[in-house]
Amino acid sequence: MAIPSYLPQQANIRACHLLEGLTDESGNNYTLTNNNGVQFVAGLINNCADFGTANTDKSLSITNDLGIPGTAMTESALIKIRSQITTGVWMMQNQGDYSTQVYQRYYYDYNAGNYRINFNRAPMGVSNQIASYYIQLKLTEWYHIVYVYDGSNIWGFVNNNKTSLVASTQNGAGTVHPDGYSIGADNQDNVDYASAYIDEAVVWNIALTDTEVANLYAEYEKKMKPTAGFFHWFFSEAWQKHDKLWIPKLKEGYSY
Repeated sequence: MAIPSYLPQQANIRACHLLEGLTDESGNNYTLTNNNGVQFVAGLINNCADFGTANTDKSLSITNDLGIPGTAMTESALIKIRSQITTGVWMMQNQGDYSTQVYQRYYYDYNAGNYRINFNRAPMGVSNQIASYYIQLKLTEWYHIVYVYDGSNIWGFVNNNKTSLVASTQNGAGTVHPDGYSIGADNQDNVDYASAYIDEAVVWNIALTDTEVANLYAEYEKKMKPTAGFFHWFFSEAWQKHDKLWIPKLKEGYSY
């Protein structure tokens, strides 16, 4: 296989795990290690990684920082949870660099009745910057989740809904963690295992623009909601009243 044509900024893709298996399609040879029997099953686009309904030890990982030393990056994946979180954290994508002691990651979190996706740049031993998007994920739906850092701020997207920006510029100090990248867990600390399907896990060494994220989500949305493309082809976003009923307003040039 190869990098799909719909992925933006292909020259800046550091890792492209479509999760048909362990292979990296970026050309950088970041082949993953399968820890404790992650299965590959039908996903949103071909196959995906299945971490099970009660994950306590399964993950995919590589001991490498993907050439990103705490600097600008984007992480993107398709997520569908296998059960509902009731406590703690489920890590989805997690990248860490030894030289700067910085983690960049996002995870599904449950805390005191609040469900959220946390987008986290974490300089170890110094501080912890988080941008949050509050949402209870559904077991029946896929979500496109994106972490972005531009060198000054972090933010995230859930199905193209953007969080606020949170400033982050420091490097870590005093806490030693090795280089690493993991999917479905925090492999540096062997914690935060996710019970989820994960598909199309991609990492860039730049911050994707809002437009690039929106365009990528639009591609994925065609798979998430197959009828959405048909609806938007013929109908505008407006609604009109017709014989006591509200119906979608047709685009110019079409008629009922």
